[in-house]
Amino acid sequence: MNVLSYRDTVVGLTHTIPKELLQDTINEIENYLERPNVIPKIQNRQRFLKLFSLFSDPIVALQDNDWNLPHAAERIFYSVYNLIRSMVETDLKVFTISVSINQAIDAIQSSELLTDDQIKQILEEARNGR
Repeated sequence: MNVLSYRDTVVGLTHTIPKELLQDTINEIENYLERPNVIPKIQNRQRFLKLFSLFSDPIVALQDNDWNLPHAAERIFYSVYNLIRSMVETDLKVFTISVSINQAIDAIQSSELLTDDQIKQILEEARNGR
């Protein structure tokens, strides 16, 4: 699938989602976390806000059933959305990150990409800072 699109049932317009949106969002967050310098982090805030804004219409379309994705793809989309949301909204940061992780795990499990033991190992390594 080269184009990600859906038709808005309210106004009948077709909307296209950049196919790089998820990977670009993950890359931007990884770059942010790797930089110890405060100035680039301030510049990242603007990039985060722009990326976050690109999720608003597709999230509404998913919630309104205007855009239907396979379960795993939908979970991944929500997972990355909640990850970028945790970077722009500070009030529920830990909760939103937890939701993102759980959505990603759900997608991995339903797709049978990894075993439960492999997922547990990844989570354990993350807890230990590896």
